[in-house]
Formats: sequence, structure tokens, C-alpha cells
Amino acid sequence: GLFPDEVEERRAEGAERVLASLLAKIRAGGGRLLPGAREVLSELRTRGIPRGIVTNARWTYLEAVLGANDLADLVDPALCEGDRPGAGKGGLAVEILHTWGVSPVEAGFVGDRESDRQAAREAGTRFFGVVGHGPSDELAGADLVIRDLRELLRIEMLPLTSPPLGR
Repeated sequence: GLFPDEVEERRAEGAERVLASLLAKIRAGGGRLLPGAREVLSELRTRGIPRGIVTNARWTYLEAVLGANDLADLVDPALCEGDRPGAGKGGLAVEILHTWGVSPVEAGFVGDRESDRQAAREAGTRFFGVVGHGPSDELAGADLVIRDLRELLRIEMLPLTSPPLGR
């Protein structure tokens, strides 16, 4: 989009160079997580609560973020839209819930973008909007808006209507 008059091959080459530069910066510790991210994921693991990631980012980007921040052992699974072309974030969330044997009404989808809210709705789960990276107006329609990830540790996740899958 930055170079609409450039031939596709040159735009793709430019995008790859930008991605490589971004990955190098992240791997060197130049990325920024929302405050409390590691702490919350670690505490949820301690409580035996499953944690996964779905993203529209490329796998190399997700891998760099997880590795640079020592988060890989705190989420399972971590899926990118490229892993299941056409599934979208919502489809990936459904897949994760099914793998875990968890009903959507027992789960919550945490995100900071409109696409995250849409994915939560597609998966039939609640959306917890986090003020942070994205514009706060993209959180309209969230079941709950939080300003600090640590607020997640105080949320009661009780089933709303249906029993858990596979139980």
C-alpha cells in the first residue's frame, strides 16, 4: 500500500525487507508487550487455565515475539491465520477450544483490535478488550474493557448457558 505504483514483485521484496528488519529488532529486545503479559500468562498456567494465541501475523513474527519474551512455554497452542488459510482468527479460536475440550461460554478471548472482537463473536465466546496497542474505539462492543492485563486475574469465568464440550 505504500508503493501502489510499484510492481508487485518489488512491493513483496520491500515487505520482506521490512519484516526482516522488524524481526531483528524484536529478537534484539526491541519489542514491547503490554504490561503484565508474562505475569498473567504465568499465573493462569499456575491455576491450570489453558492459554492460546491466535494471530493474523506471520509465524516468523509470532515466533520472534514468543522467543524474545520467553513466552513460548506459557501458551499452547500458538496459531497464525497462515497455518489454516481461510479459517480466520475466529476459526482458529474454535479449533483451540475444541482441542482443549472447552465450551465457548467457559472461555474468553483477549485482544486489542476490532478483528479480535469479531473473532470472539465468531467463536461464540466473550471478548475482553485491552486498552493498549490499538485505538480504544476498536473495543466497542467488548464484554469488558480492561486497562491492565492483570485485571484478567480477577475475572470469574462461569458458564453462561451451555455445558462444556466433551464432558
